[in-house]
Amino acid sequence: MLYFNQLGIDPFADPDGDGLCNYSEYILGSNPTNAYSMSLSKTDAQYCFLAYTNDATTRLRLFETNGPGMNMVTLTLSNTLVGSNYQIYSKDLAATNSAWRVETNFPQHQRGD
Repeated sequence: MLYFNQLGIDPFADPDGDGLCNYSEYILGSNPTNAYSMSLSKTDAQYCFLAYTNDATTRLRLFETNGPGMNMVTLTLSNTLVGSNYQIYSKDLAATNSAWRVETNFPQHQRGD
């Protein structure tokens, strides 16, 4: 209803032509009617984020969200453990063979989520 003002929209359609279907955009929190809802220069499908930790037993959850009309992404990392280190990486999928970039480090995490 937020983006289409009606129910019954095909979850596998890609009305904004950015390479992500409506369902994927719902999971990411991006706007399925705006190919550039996460960035003015890259389409939603051209970004990828990963999170890593030094604790091999932890299965991290990384959530990406952005509000309607916003050109920024909020990343939420959960299932963390006290005393573990974390890194979040991003990659521009539009560029051929682009490198992973470290977006942020969380050394010696102080509280578990």
